[in-house]
Amino acid sequence: FQLFSQPDLTFGLKPHFREVFCMDNVREELVVGFFHHLTATARSFCNIGENKAPPALLLLLSKMCLEFEGSSVHYLLSQTDEWFNIEDRSKSGILTTEGEICSNMRTAAQELLNHYVRTQGLSVSQLSGAPFEN
Repeated sequence: FQLFSQPDLTFGLKPHFREVFCMDNVREELVVGFFHHLTATARSFCNIGENKAPPALLLLLSKMCLEFEGSSVHYLLSQTDEWFNIEDRSKSGILTTEGEICSNMRTAAQELLNHYVRTQGLSVSQLSGAPFEN
C-alpha cells in the first residue's frame, strides 16, 4: 500500500488518482468488498439445502463475524484510510461506513446462530421421535 502513497511519486498526489484508486479501488472495492464477500459467504451456509453445513462450522463462522465486528473492521478501515490519506467522506454518503459493515457482520453472525439452533433442534427432535435401542 505504501508504494502508491510515497511523497516522491507525483501521480499519488493527483486528486483523480486519490479518488479513483485510493477511495474507489482500494477502500471500497478491495477492503469493503472483502467484508461484503465474507458476510455473503458466511450467510450462504444458512441456505445450504438439507442442513449439510457442519454445526461446528456455523458456530465458528458466527464467532468470526463477531470478532470482525468488534475489532477487525475498525482496524482495517482505519489503516486503509491512514495509508491512503482518505479523508472522512462517509458523512456525505461516498464511502461505506464502519457502522454499515459492523451491522452486516452482526446480522450474519445472528443468522448463523439461528440456523445452528434450527438444525440442532431438528436433530434433537428426530432423535427423540425415534425408538431408543440399547
